[in-house]
Amino acid sequence: PPMNFLGAKVARNAAGQAEIVLGAARLALPLERQTACGKLDGRAVEFGIRPEDITLEAVGNASAALAATVVVVEPLGAETLVIFQCEGGELTARLPPTFALAPGQQVTVQLDMEKFHLFDPQGGAVLPSR
Repeated sequence: PPMNFLGAKVARNAAGQAEIVLGAARLALPLERQTACGKLDGRAVEFGIRPEDITLEAVGNASAALAATVVVVEPLGAETLVIFQCEGGELTARLPPTFALAPGQQVTVQLDMEKFHLFDPQGGAVLPSR
């Protein structure tokens, strides 16, 4: 499946740290991405993340949790593709073949925030985020 894209905004929290804002959800950024993303403060962006960088388990210290609803589960043998509805739109995740949830269930997905990309929503140009 292709990369997921969600309309987002870069904003600073009360402590002055840059975050990705997806609707009401705020995703914390790893320290090593604060400087580059902080330069985009207040800017609308397209947040991109690959299906393999979305899990149901925390990924070290760089995970950001996002409430989601299972929409579609597609077992493919060696993997299962799952479409989730979350703040900002739909995400497709590539999960292990043992994924056993059903459409309609509420889950918390974990995004590997060391592996996201930011794009200009007007022209699609890659924005510096590292």
